[in-house]
Amino acid sequence: MADNFLENHRAEYEQRKAKWLAKQKKHTPASVLEARRKEKENQ
Repeated sequence: MADNFLENHRAEYEQRKAKWLAKQKKHTPASVLEARRKEKENQ
């Protein structure tokens, strides 16, 4: 296997998770929303 298999798998997981969370916006906890805001500010 490639040396970066875990990194690639984790990146794909994070993308799928972000899409899933976007669909769940109505039920998103405030802590997750705050983390997203901070992440966007840091980018």
